[in-house]
Amino acid sequence: MGAVRTLGLAAAFIGSAAMTQDVIAVRDLGTRQAGEQYELTLTAQNLNCEKPQDFEFQLDNMPWLSADGPLIVRGLGPGQSKSIQATLDFQYTEPGIHYGRVTSRCITCGWYVFAACNEQAQDVVLKITVEDPSAPGPQSFADINPYAGMAPRQPVAVRLAQPVSDDNVRVLKSGDKKELEKARAGLRQAEARGQAAQNALANAQRAKSDCERKLARLKAEAAAAQSAADSAKQESRSAADAAKAAEKSLKDFEKDNRKALKSVDDTARAVVVAVRYRDAVEKEDGTGTGRYQRAQEQVDRFQEEHFAALREHTAISTSRDQRKAAADKAKQDAADA
Repeated sequence: MGAVRTLGLAAAFIGSAAMTQDVIAVRDLGTRQAGEQYELTLTAQNLNCEKPQDFEFQLDNMPWLSADGPLIVRGLGPGQSKSIQATLDFQYTEPGIHYGRVTSRCITCGWYVFAACNEQAQDVVLKITVEDPSAPGPQSFADINPYAGMAPRQPVAVRLAQPVSDDNVRVLKSGDKKELEKARAGLRQAEARGQAAQNALANAQRAKSDCERKLARLKAEAAAAQSAADSAKQESRSAADAAKAAEKSLKDFEKDNRKALKSVDDTARAVVVAVRYRDAVEKEDGTGTGRYQRAQEQVDRFQEEHFAALREHTAISTSRDQRKAAADKAKQDAADA
């Protein structure tokens, strides 16, 4: 895995009730390499709440995006923004075009009805193209955006003609005040239930992202294990073939050696016969006749053939140790494979 690289594009997800979207915007992060990591900045901003609010980034279908800590920024006052660092990790990501959804939403506004605070939220779809750096040529991938045409998350909006405050509550009648206190108590309970539901949803989404990352890692490890198993099978077959070839070479040696020995014996007998014939001619004719010369030439020719047969047998015998060592090693390699 390579070192973490800084991504040139900082992704800013700014929640605002004043900002409207018909479809979820797509932000293309370009082409990246499989096995690498890149830093990514996520930014949230409080645009229209008068009180400090907390924002959370929720991820969908993005096992390749993670952060060291919680995906939450807290206490953003009016107009303030804050960023957290996330990591695009393609160690276990297959080459191709990938889409994922990031939702930046306020997790504290929208519940305080009497403050007339509206929830802030925004959706962004991230597009990333992951290429295999070891591929021999250009790579092309199917581009299917699962979020195409999908409407963004609709924030909760609360509008009051005149927010009830401590200043104007004094003019209410006694019965109305009791009803207001009762309504406020019910609201606080609703706030608590709603916040608990939002926390449960956030936890579920974080667990889903963790599972997606683990699944991607397990898939990559399974693919690597399968590739290693296939390679081992091929190596085993190759080793077995080499062992068979070495065994055949050793058997061929025995055959060649027997043939060479026969040639040595045959030429040796021919030399003996030729020498006897030459000696007989010498006794009858002496050494100066043509018949004696022809007999001597025959002895010389048979001796040369005998010497050649001896050299061939010596070469074959020398190769025996090499062939046997090769056969033993091939057998051991096959057993190891």
